[in-house]
Amino acid sequence: MGRYTHDAWSQPFPSTLGFWGDDKYPSVETSWIQPGWQATIKLTKLFGSTSVNDFQVSYAGNRITATRAGTNPGLNNQITAALPPDYPISDKTSGKDLGYPVFWGGLGNGADSDDLWTQAPWHNNEQLFIYKDDFSKVMGNHTFKLGVLFSNNQKNELVNGSSEEAPNFGGLSSGSIDSTNGVFNALWNQVSWNASELQTNPFGQQRWHDVEFYYGDSWKIRRNLTFEYGVRWSFLRQPYVANDRISSFEPFAYDPSWAILSARASE
Repeated sequence: MGRYTHDAWSQPFPSTLGFWGDDKYPSVETSWIQPGWQATIKLTKLFGSTSVNDFQVSYAGNRITATRAGTNPGLNNQITAALPPDYPISDKTSGKDLGYPVFWGGLGNGADSDDLWTQAPWHNNEQLFIYKDDFSKVMGNHTFKLGVLFSNNQKNELVNGSSEEAPNFGGLSSGSIDSTNGVFNALWNQVSWNASELQTNPFGQQRWHDVEFYYGDSWKIRRNLTFEYGVRWSFLRQPYVANDRISSFEPFAYDPSWAILSARASE
């Protein structure tokens, strides 16, 4: 027995749904597409009149792709050329297609308070391979069941939106001159902003394997009383990344003397 399902949705520009990475400014926006699919093959074998075995192989996957759109998508590259990142373009996953600089919380007084950013181009995909075997046998008043499941899973995804590789601004820095108008502040080269920048936007390649065993019994003690019992053992292994590029923070290993302070001069 087999089954295949394909499902997909798309949300091209223009959209009023406010997807992740979209803002209220239509010049640079996003078009979305997400196809998904699932396939299953199941083989059943009878052993006499009291036993049956089912073996099943399943595959499920989906992909999300966000592409740059809008009324003037080329404006993005004009902005990044005027305000380039501190780290070299060669370090950026998006390369020359990285999103324009971010203003978290908008520009401030007199302007929209929504985040000003874009996440396209961005993409991810997921694949799940599942193998399952189930065996049942009837013996007298008992129906015994036992089985095993093994899965091999993959999730590949850009960790952040493309704008997060560009300079990120989050309000005026302490002591900065302030015109009290957010739009004017953004245009005035005497204003200092709190800012940060990611050197790169990692493309995570997560992998994990799950193994499960179970045993159960349906014991019909008498016509109006059935006792169900069983046990399941699950081994959910620690995920890892395919390219071995993963890290964790250990406070005792931190050396503040290695810290780097970078300041952008006003232009």
